[in-house]
Amino acid sequence: MKKTLIFFSFVLQLTFIHAQSFSNLGFEYWQANKYPLCWTHPAISVTPNSIISLSGKYSLKGVRQQADVEQASVPYGLILQDVTTAFNYSDLENGKISVSVQIKSKAADSTMHIGAFVQIIDKINPKNNNIVIGNDVAGREWAESSATLILKDITPASNIYMGVIMMGYGEIWLDNYQIKLNGELSKEISPRTTSLTEKEKEWLSNHIISFSDDEPIDGQLFGKALPAPLIVGIGDNVHGSSSIIKLKNRIAQALIEYEGFTLITIEDSPEVGEAINKIIQRGSDTAERGINIMYENPDFINFTGWLRKYNKSVARKVRVFGVDVNSRYEGMIEEIDKGTFGRHSQELDSIRHILKTSMNKWEKIGKLPFNEKHKKYLKEKLESIKQDITSMKPDKEQEILLCYYADHLLHYLSFDAQEREKQMADNISRLYSLYPDEKIIYMAHNLHVGNIHKGTQKTGAWLKERFQDQYYIIGTCYYDGTDCFKKAALSKNQTVINESVQGSYEYLFNQITAPCFFLDLNRLHDHKNASNEWLHKPMLMRNYGVEPFNYYYEFTITDMMNEYDGVLFIKKSMPL
Repeated sequence: MKKTLIFFSFVLQLTFIHAQSFSNLGFEYWQANKYPLCWTHPAISVTPNSIISLSGKYSLKGVRQQADVEQASVPYGLILQDVTTAFNYSDLENGKISVSVQIKSKAADSTMHIGAFVQIIDKINPKNNNIVIGNDVAGREWAESSATLILKDITPASNIYMGVIMMGYGEIWLDNYQIKLNGELSKEISPRTTSLTEKEKEWLSNHIISFSDDEPIDGQLFGKALPAPLIVGIGDNVHGSSSIIKLKNRIAQALIEYEGFTLITIEDSPEVGEAINKIIQRGSDTAERGINIMYENPDFINFTGWLRKYNKSVARKVRVFGVDVNSRYEGMIEEIDKGTFGRHSQELDSIRHILKTSMNKWEKIGKLPFNEKHKKYLKEKLESIKQDITSMKPDKEQEILLCYYADHLLHYLSFDAQEREKQMADNISRLYSLYPDEKIIYMAHNLHVGNIHKGTQKTGAWLKERFQDQYYIIGTCYYDGTDCFKKAALSKNQTVINESVQGSYEYLFNQITAPCFFLDLNRLHDHKNASNEWLHKPMLMRNYGVEPFNYYYEFTITDMMNEYDGVLFIKKSMPL
């Protein structure tokens, strides 16, 4: 086959957000009978085919016509996914990835070529870049194509893709797709697609706390369901749902009002946390600087209004801390400069310049490119500034905040996707040590709060290691509806599927009448029976963040019983 260099540059533009144990099984789960989960297919039209198949219910049928080629403007079609659908990147270093697939094809002309492929693309270390395309099986009746790639170093910017490449025109059928690491076949999961039995519905209805989707939660009833944790993580399955944000806020209100929680940590920078504090503690009507859609929307603004009113009535006031490491650092530098009365303006200007220069390069290479001179300068100057802050003996809360800012700026020295998760956990752990008599709410995406080890170890997994049962995790999900990212996709005439796919927890939760409920999963570990056994098995769950909507990666394989301690479900989602 030819054209592989063009293929290389095209794949580089694709991004994959989630990992799940789906390769051949991705041919079995389709949304609206049109979109295969996990398998992206640029320049090829695909459908499930139950007539021509080798195993399971479906094969994947692909048709490549002139219209597909014109739309993509490339001389090949692809059916591909990221290797992390089968293996964690941490297991891949120095490994041997082998993929194989059975292919049946019907050529429309003599230009057809088809083969399996594996490819690694690495922005940090381009020497890792490599692609292997397997044997050409065009025009044959169920023939196997296979490809093997030997991997070396894996960096945080490594992307490893697998699948099938097709040149020319015609029809293909794919089945029995397999991926192996060092000769070991990946373990695949087959989520249940049948409905709940009447006994299972009865059990679920009897074990939930049901509540209206728009009224305050009975905090006393809800509090009894929790095992008196010190930290509660409240996730959202997608950042753009008004319904989910309202639900999270109502849970937080119940924890504050009835369980005495006083610290809220959020998935944003410390400067955003302090901007919210100025509203709820010091009476500001609006944030001094722009904050993102998660906290600058009518639903969260109503929540901050409630917090401000609550704080006026209590001695121990609720405070908000941003714990995420992102591109927002300007406000922290400004506050440190103000708090030290301009005594370190020159050093802080240099730190600002170093961070700005590095952030501009981050998008291109996948990490912050500090040299040793920059690292040394930031460490020395920020440590010196912290010592000066302490020697000034400011108000205790002011000292904590300014030193928190300085330490947070040091996080950028080792920042990448993996470190981001650990650093959020480090920030929460630090706040726990600074305020040992207070209880903490952690509000972030499901994939941050959860006890998840797939791909990178998530913040929630770090917190579970450190706090064990004292950290309680609540995941959220909805069956049907939309969010602001789907809304944006619809405005561009993209297809959006709202109802949850068969094989998902949401599909089964929707089969009881309660419009909104909480289920404590912790209690089920020692009470497994025939009516709740389905909850103990991995299934699909809707989980994506702020990326442009992509229905191929809307659902991920989730082990709900081990990733969350409780789950909040709502039937219908409305967008922000």
